[in-house]
Amino acid sequence: MYLPLSLNDSLTALKDNRIDGVLLSGGLPTPAITEALTQGVKLTMVNLKSLVNDARGSSFYDTATVPTTAYKGMAGTPAITLVVHNLLMVREDMPADEAEALVRTLFDVQPTLARDGNAVVANAAQLIDVRSAIETAPIELHAGALTYYKAVKE
Repeated sequence: MYLPLSLNDSLTALKDNRIDGVLLSGGLPTPAITEALTQGVKLTMVNLKSLVNDARGSSFYDTATVPTTAYKGMAGTPAITLVVHNLLMVREDMPADEAEALVRTLFDVQPTLARDGNAVVANAAQLIDVRSAIETAPIELHAGALTYYKAVKE
């Protein structure tokens, strides 16, 4: 059964044995999960290894391993899961020079973001990589972004 609960409400429902599991889309570590573990909520990640090949038929999905070190107090072993890449989206009619400047700025500030005091921001920013950011299929890359990626490749 699907219950549209917030993450915090879902974790409370797990703790109270009102639900059996939570499907979460978010970065690592997720503060609410970390907090639940520090409060003694027993959580284990489900390894999706046997299911990921079917889902990877769509270009939107990839796989990753969530290490046990992602959450102190998490039971179990590293879990293979599905991931969805984050995309920076702009209007198609954005001028190419503006889109190029936007992408350039993102990569210029990426090292600063990766050192941010907010662990969620810093962890997510560490994953921003110019080599993989160009992969946006099936969504077409903006011409300005393509110009930036070509320039840094040279």
